Amino acid sequence: MKQTITSRENPRIKAASALVSSAKERRVRGLFAIEGLRLCTDAVKSGVSVREVYFTESFEASFPEAAALLSDGAQACFSVSESVMDRLSDTSSPQGVFALCETPRKSLPGKGRFLILDRVADPSNLGAAARTAEALGMDGILLSADCCDPFNPKALRASMGAFFRIPCEHTADLSERIKELRRVGFSVFGSVVTGGDDVRRTEFSSPCALVIGNEANGISDSVRESCTALVNIRMAGRAESLNASAAAAILMWEMMREL
Repeated sequence: MKQTITSRENPRIKAASALVSSAKERRVRGLFAIEGLRLCTDAVKSGVSVREVYFTESFEASFPEAAALLSDGAQACFSVSESVMDRLSDTSSPQGVFALCETPRKSLPGKGRFLILDRVADPSNLGAAARTAEALGMDGILLSADCCDPFNPKALRASMGAFFRIPCEHTADLSERIKELRRVGFSVFGSVVTGGDDVRRTEFSSPCALVIGNEANGISDSVRESCTALVNIRMAGRAESLNASAAAAILMWEMMREL
């Protein structure tokens, strides 16, 4: 049975709102928050476990089929006032739907082609890279411990739901994890701005992985030393480097186009 919540100070609303702003809260509770018609319905269709869904009367009136899908797919459903939805949302123009979901736990497969992100700080870069990884058919994403949270609302929006489907792992020691991958037959390529081999002339044999580094500082020294080889993108003009997600897209395309 759907319940109605009209108070912004309702304990359930406060608890849900905390998941939007706090990575620690998401980690401790094993939950994350999403909003918007496309992302919420995508979560249900992707098989994500939806604990709670909240929508306004105007959303239900405008999108009755989506509201029914979400109500059927969630463990609990709540009707909320526009004011409450404003409290939950971190966007300037909420669409009137918000959900709490269980964080997917998908381990990386034993083989394939992976994207590795080392200390990527911008959630929009992280999300965009994940979206491209899924689109190109990458088999998984490995994140260093100090990467931003993939279930940050901005990362989720930029990923267009990729994190619902593609296996994604955090690792406490990225350089050691790369060494483990190499011991089981992976070739691991670190991306650099200068030095390294031209990615267009690099042979990517499976299984393999590609490392993208921090927006300002690139890959760390320990990670660089752990890689099989280094690659770069030859650039014309006066540009010194590319945005991390743009570089990731080009490098992943080169990695995957031979398949």
